[in-house]
Amino acid sequence: MYPVPGAPDRLPVALKAAGAAGAPTLTVLVDPAGVVLGGPAAAPFLTAAAAGRPADLLLAVPADVDGPAALHGAGFPLVTGVETSPADDGPARLLALGTGSDRNLEAGKEAIWQVGATAGFRYRDLDGVPRDLTTAVDADRLGALLVAELTRSGPRTVTELRRHVLTTTPYRATDAVRALTVLLDTGTVTREPADGRLGGDVLIHPRTESRPAGDSRPVGESSVAGSTGDARSDA
Repeated sequence: MYPVPGAPDRLPVALKAAGAAGAPTLTVLVDPAGVVLGGPAAAPFLTAAAAGRPADLLLAVPADVDGPAALHGAGFPLVTGVETSPADDGPARLLALGTGSDRNLEAGKEAIWQVGATAGFRYRDLDGVPRDLTTAVDADRLGALLVAELTRSGPRTVTELRRHVLTTTPYRATDAVRALTVLLDTGTVTREPADGRLGGDVLIHPRTESRPAGDSRPVGESSVAGSTGDARSDA
């Protein structure tokens, strides 16, 4: 780790050098007032932060700052975020991560939950209710979201569904797998192949789907929200 002292406008020089060398970079910007992302240093900073091979960028900004939009604009194909708040009702903060790797996306979301739980933070759930980061995610609520996605888009692999959960909800990949397991156990969805480990390449079908006999896995682009075709699947 190489800290760069001074204002954020000095950081692009170091990041550009790292990117030119093909070095992986993880950049963390703590911007509690949203001054950097809202100022002239934002564009060169974001461009430089995306230059690593691979590159990851973690933003800690006010909750009303659209960090995910800034990360997408910088070229990060996978973006996730969790709105957190301290237990003493202090100001809410958005922790947003941009990356090009499914593995880093999963690890980054897991780290946000672990660090937040240790600090006693809460997260803003999809229904707007703050919940402790130590509280188990409601598998039924998440399962309903997964069924809705499958109904909308058709069959998806476990990797694609994990990515969908990571990029469109505050939840983790482990929460997605837990909810999928419940859906499979109750017969709400089916899997292909029917047996074996629930790996990333297992295809999940909505139960109500009607497929012709002998139909194999459909071929098509993932339409997962919050991600683009440049993401690297290394799950």
